[in-house]
Amino acid sequence: MIHFIALIIGIAANAKAMSPASSAAGIAPRASIVGFGNIEGEGLGLSLITRRSVRDERRSGTTATANPNSERLLNQRTDLLFDYRVLSRTTVILDVPHVYNSATSNAAARQSANALGDLALYAKHSFYQDRLFKPTRQLSALAGVKLPTGSTTIKNDAGTRLDATLQPGSGTTDFIVGAAAYWGLSRANLYGDATYKYNTRAAYTFGNSIGVNAGVTVPIERLTWLSLTTEANLEAAERDKSIEVLPTLLPGGLVRDTGGQTLYLTPGVQVRPVPNLTLSFSVQLPVYQNLNGTQLSSGPNLNLGVFTRIGG
Repeated sequence: MIHFIALIIGIAANAKAMSPASSAAGIAPRASIVGFGNIEGEGLGLSLITRRSVRDERRSGTTATANPNSERLLNQRTDLLFDYRVLSRTTVILDVPHVYNSATSNAAARQSANALGDLALYAKHSFYQDRLFKPTRQLSALAGVKLPTGSTTIKNDAGTRLDATLQPGSGTTDFIVGAAAYWGLSRANLYGDATYKYNTRAAYTFGNSIGVNAGVTVPIERLTWLSLTTEANLEAAERDKSIEVLPTLLPGGLVRDTGGQTLYLTPGVQVRPVPNLTLSFSVQLPVYQNLNGTQLSSGPNLNLGVFTRIGG
């Protein structure tokens, strides 16, 4: 999950030559849940968020293992988000993602996909806020739907369709529910959210997932344009399912080397160079990983954000 001040609101050409694609992908760079937190204000909000993730170390459960084929997975997801308050307590958010996935190995040529991902539409409704306009304390419910607009048929140079974990789209209509909180204090702001994503069935179905995030923003008293942030981010996913024949298929159609839990500690900074513009940078540091089967584990993730509001 990725969080910022304006929005804490998302492999193989030769399968026999590499480890199974699901193993190479780890917890796949799917159309991820984007977190929700303090998104509020008049006018149209615009957010551009980029998350860059590299996986190049293998892990079985909580134990590091060898990576003999030097497998490496790069995922870079950029989300353009539009938010608009349609009622006094209800905000709608449109997420337009772009996805770049690249997988490399000593045993096979590089495989990559570079295209728009699955569009998503969310609604956030505040059932408690301390005041009607510019609330400083807020509790909200949220719900969303992710549509199968991203491609699932991209091919490599040999004309073979890329594995599902590399495609920019999931091919399914998925549903998200959750809750978010924002609590302003005299010298800090607390925020958090919890979301559950249910994926409908396809030939290859990514596992349902949960995201839980909690953070604090501390403005620097003598530098009013600067704030420090710290977050804890938990990402947990069930095993993927497939009706296709895969070498790592378990009974019941579960894909062995998929799913697991990762906990990140995420320090960051926010800079406000001019009014109505916020820049954000943070680094997600994995402090605990417990992966199903043997997968590429997460390294540090880099998050960048730019936020503004028009007419607010």
